[in-house]
Amino acid sequence: MSAILKVQKALYDKLSTYTPLTSKVEGVFDYVTENQKMPYVALGEIIATQYGTKITKGEEIVQTLYIFSEAKGKKETEEIINEIDNALGEDLIIEGHESHLQVIDSIEIFNEGTYIQGVLKLRIKVMEV
Repeated sequence: MSAILKVQKALYDKLSTYTPLTSKVEGVFDYVTENQKMPYVALGEIIATQYGTKITKGEEIVQTLYIFSEAKGKKETEEIINEIDNALGEDLIIEGHESHLQVIDSIEIFNEGTYIQGVLKLRIKVMEV
């Protein structure tokens, strides 16, 4: 069974309770309602690739995070990304798994009409325990 949902839950739990981040955003969401006030973080696509040995089972998971901001300029989005990075300084607690790596793989920040959008790709390697 894939660890995708367990990793996503652990990531949501970490980000939604990390005070330096939650003080900068209106929320962290898996589902965003139509009129959600900005800035916020949304959990996006998630991809898992299997890896392991004869005696170990693991996955490399890539989780996309979206940041939406109505601020003028990119500073607010950059600050939110910095707090996400700080939150990931501690290992995620993933039920039935051990995290071996969690890094920001890529960052993109761009103008999207009347708002600024940030896109992060997080790479998380987990092993079953």
